[in-house]
Amino acid sequence: MGDGFDEHELVAEAFEQKEAVGIIIVSHVDLGSSLFRAAEFLLGTQYDCCGVSINTSHDVSETVQRLEDAATRLDQGAGVLILTDMFG
Repeated sequence: MGDGFDEHELVAEAFEQKEAVGIIIVSHVDLGSSLFRAAEFLLGTQYDCCGVSINTSHDVSETVQRLEDAATRLDQGAGVLILTDMFG
């Protein structure tokens, strides 16, 4: 891609070091948290994942802080994948 970033190399390195990629599900209201709870119901406790709900009752800065806190907590060196139903 020309930007010096090779995602395949990053994934291979993570597998060698046995680092998990953290996953944050960001969605409107409680959809992400509900999907996360359903995954735990089926798969058992998941330590490298969480759901963050976006709600109009929360201040934007509060939401950003919650996302930053989740990313910091889940990043074990292999990065964090953010899945969202947000546009833009």
